[in-house]
Amino acid sequence: GEDRSNNSTIWRYFESVTGQKELTANDLEGAVNQMRDHLIHKNVASEVAQFICKSVTESLIGKKTGTFKSIAQMVKDA
Repeated sequence: GEDRSNNSTIWRYFESVTGQKELTANDLEGAVNQMRDHLIHKNVASEVAQFICKSVTESLIGKKTGTFKSIAQMVKDA
């Protein structure tokens, strides 16, 4: 359903920033915006969604990307 579609969209954004480079805020912006929108859609308070997204962004900036699987794991760990 729609949840699966939204999740796929989010992961596609993360997949697009793979390739053995250091992540920047610009690399993560689209994915983080999608993640924030998804959280809000799931009735997470806007302030909480912003905090989560900021935390994920800060924890991933400067990390090296690898395969899609590794970046997905990095996001889950963050």
